[in-house]
Amino acid sequence: MTINYTSIAAMIIALTAAASSYSPAVAGSSDKSDLSAMGRQHWQGFYLGAQTGWSRSHGKDKTSGTKLKNSVIDGGVHGGYNWQSDGLVFGLETDANLFGLSKKNARGPFSKSIITPFASTRLRIGTSLGDSLLYGTGGVSFGLGSHKLSSGGKRKTKFHTGWVIGAGVEHKVSENWSLRGEYLYHNFGKKDYKFTSGTRKISYDDAHSLRVGVSYHF
Repeated sequence: MTINYTSIAAMIIALTAAASSYSPAVAGSSDKSDLSAMGRQHWQGFYLGAQTGWSRSHGKDKTSGTKLKNSVIDGGVHGGYNWQSDGLVFGLETDANLFGLSKKNARGPFSKSIITPFASTRLRIGTSLGDSLLYGTGGVSFGLGSHKLSSGGKRKTKFHTGWVIGAGVEHKVSENWSLRGEYLYHNFGKKDYKFTSGTRKISYDDAHSLRVGVSYHF
């Protein structure tokens, strides 16, 4: 799958611009009663939740040219804090997927090729539209890579860091509960794995996640 960076960047910019258009010249209100009078939900505060979805990773052993492709159903937890000024909502969120992006029977010289668990810490900015929040997001991604050669030897692990970008929509079903749908694109970068037979440079620079989730707002 080829990612269209221009389209995603344009989508994030458009969401940010739309959100900014709701912010008045003077400081806005985050009061629940004021927001209700304007027909907008109150999003400010802490929240915790869980998510599940489908993820697909495209990695590569640059030493042998072997492509490492995995697709799985995954899941995990998330939490964060939102600030709100009228229709403008911005915040910080951390998520952790406790399983996923794994394949025990990998291609080429590997008997096992995994990047899991994986996580991210991201900024979110969006606009409140009635009971829904439309947002763009981006930040830092983390993943634990684990690989073992078919020829034997010990499994080698490395901690990958990279970046993530995406967008989503969240909908309040009550004052405290919300449902969400989200797309994230991860780039976990590359690392050198030192095996007995030599060093292999392995990258995970193309991973996609489509997920749904539920959150409780305190």
